[in-house]
Amino acid sequence: MEKKAHGSHPLLTLWQTRPHLRVQGLKGIIYSTLYKVFDIAPEILIGVAVDTVVQKDQSFLARLLNSTDYLWILTVLGMLTFVIWSLESFFEYLQKITWRGLSQKVQHILRMEGCSATLSYGLGWYENESTGQFVTTLNEDVNQLECFLDGGMNSIIQLISSTLLVTAVFVYISPIIALCAVLPMPLIAAWSYRFQKKLQPLYQDTRTASEHIAKRLSSVFSGILTVKSFHQEKFELNQLNKLSQQYVEANQRAIETSSVFTPTVRIFILTGFLATLLIGGYLCFEGKLGVGAYSTLVFLTQRLLWPFTTLADVVDLYQRAMASLSRILDLTEHHDHIENMSQNTRDYDSHKSPEELRLADVGFHYPPQKLAPTHNKDNLQPQPSAVLQNVDLVAKRGQFIGICGETGSGKSTLVKLMLRFYEPTSGQILLDGEPTSNYSPSAIRRLCAFVSQDNFLFDTTIRQNILYGQPEASDQELAQVIRECRLEKWLSTLPDGVDTEIGERGIKLSGGQRQRVALARAILKKAPILILDEATSAIDSDTEKDLSDVIYKLSANKIVVAIAHRLSTIQQAHKIYVLGKQGRIVESGTHQELLALSHGTYCHLWDIQWQQKKPS
Repeated sequence: MEKKAHGSHPLLTLWQTRPHLRVQGLKGIIYSTLYKVFDIAPEILIGVAVDTVVQKDQSFLARLLNSTDYLWILTVLGMLTFVIWSLESFFEYLQKITWRGLSQKVQHILRMEGCSATLSYGLGWYENESTGQFVTTLNEDVNQLECFLDGGMNSIIQLISSTLLVTAVFVYISPIIALCAVLPMPLIAAWSYRFQKKLQPLYQDTRTASEHIAKRLSSVFSGILTVKSFHQEKFELNQLNKLSQQYVEANQRAIETSSVFTPTVRIFILTGFLATLLIGGYLCFEGKLGVGAYSTLVFLTQRLLWPFTTLADVVDLYQRAMASLSRILDLTEHHDHIENMSQNTRDYDSHKSPEELRLADVGFHYPPQKLAPTHNKDNLQPQPSAVLQNVDLVAKRGQFIGICGETGSGKSTLVKLMLRFYEPTSGQILLDGEPTSNYSPSAIRRLCAFVSQDNFLFDTTIRQNILYGQPEASDQELAQVIRECRLEKWLSTLPDGVDTEIGERGIKLSGGQRQRVALARAILKKAPILILDEATSAIDSDTEKDLSDVIYKLSANKIVVAIAHRLSTIQQAHKIYVLGKQGRIVESGTHQELLALSHGTYCHLWDIQWQQKKPS
C-alpha cells in the first residue's frame, strides 16, 4: 500500500477534514478540563481545612467569610466539599460518555469511509494490493484508534489541564516552590519526545508484522482446498509460526523500550517532590508559609508530577493510534486510484437498450511493474508488453458472439476492457457508435451481466446469491431462472432447497453447481448485455448443451459475448472470433466456416478437443 497520501499530522488531518466531529471533540475537551478542575479541588480543600483548624479566625476561609463563627465556617467548608465532589462526578460522567461516543462514531465513520474508498478504486488497485492488508486496516487499525480516543486522548487533555491548573496554584502560593516543582517538567517533556521518536519505528514494525500475519491467514483460508489437497497444513503452520514469532519479537522490542519510561520518570518526579517537601518545610518553619498552604503544596505536588508516570502508557497508545490512523488515511485518500476521475462522463439512458457493442482497433497493455532498486541499478524502466493488438470486433443485439483462443491470448483481458475495469491503451470501445469512455463505469456495468471464470459466491443462501444482481425480483422470476439454468432437480435434493447455506465462496457446492448458480444470477439481472467468461467450463457435457441452448435463446434480444476454452460452448454462436498468441484476431466466422479453414487455429483447437472426447 502506498504511504503518505495525507500531507500533515494524521490527527490534524482528521480534525480538518471531518468538521462534523469537531463539536463533540470540543465538548469532550471542555468536559475533561472541568472534570480535572474539580478533581484537583479536594486537595486544595484539605489545605483550607488544615489552615482553618490551625489559624482559626485568622484562616483564609474565616477572612474570606468575614466570620469567627467556627460552626458556620465548617458548614461552608462542608458545603463546598459536597458541591465540588458532585460536580467532579457530573463532569466525569459527561467526559466519559462524550469521548466514548466520539470514539465509536469515529470508528464507524472511518471504517465506512475506508470501505467506500476501496470499493471506488479500480480493479488495477486490487490486483496490486493484498486483501489481508486493507482488511487489517479497516478492522485492527480502526479499533486501535478507537482505543486511543476512548482513553488516551482524554488522558492527554487531563494531563495538560492538571499541569496548568496546579502550576497556577503553586505560583499563587509560592513562586519559589513553583519553580522548583516544575523544574523536572522540561526534562520529562524532552525525555518523552525522545522516547516517542524511538518508539515510532518500533510500532510501525509491529503493525507491519501484524499485516503479514493477516495476509498469510487470508491466503490460507481462501485456498483451504489447495492446502488440504496438497497436504500442506504443517507447512502453513510453520510459515505462520515464523510470522507470528516475528510479530512477537517486534512487539517485544516495543515493550522493552516502553517499559524503560516510567522508572526514569519517577526519578524526575522524586526531584520535584523533594524540592517541595524540603523548601516548603523550611519556609513553614521560618513563618513565611502557612501550614495550610504547605499541606496544599505537598498534596498538589503529587497531582502535578505523578500523572507523568502514566505518560508512557499514553505515548504508547498515541504512537499505536497515529500509526493506525496514518494507514487509514492512506487508504481513504488515494484519489488517484478512484475509477473514472473525469467529470465529463454521464449515465446511460435506462429506457433504451444498446444495439451494438464494437471494439475498434483496440490495443492494451498492463502498466509495467516497478523494479526494486537492487534489481534496477541502471534505472531502466521496464517496458510494457502488449496483451491485445488491433482488435476489431462487433457484437450486435440479437447475436451470440463467441471468443476463443489459446491460453494467454488475452481473452479475459478483453472482458475487463468491455466492463471498463481498464481503458484501452489504443483504439476505442463503442456503444451504438459512442465511446464507452463517455459513460461512467457504473453506467456501463449496469448494462452488463457478467459471469466470471472463478464464479465467486457469497457466504449466504442460494436464493440470496441468485438475487444479488436483482434483489427486487419476484418469486416467479426466481423460479423461471432456476428452471432455465437446470437447477430444479438439484435443489429438490437439498433439505432447505433454494434457502440452503452454501458456505464461504460456495465451498459446499461443486464447480458445476457454482457455475449454474452464477449463471442464474447473471440471467436474473436482465441486463441487455450478457458477458460470459468460461461460464460452463466446470459443467458436464449434457448440462453444457442445455445451457448453451439457453444462452442462444437469450441472444434473441440481448448482446451476448461468450469467452470459451471449450469450443462446444460457442458452437452455436452467430460469429466466433479467434485470438492468437499476440493478442490479435487471427480468424472470425461461424463454427462451420472456421472448420473449413483446415489449417486454421480454430480447426486445430477443435481437433484437439474432439480427440480428447473420443473414447480410448
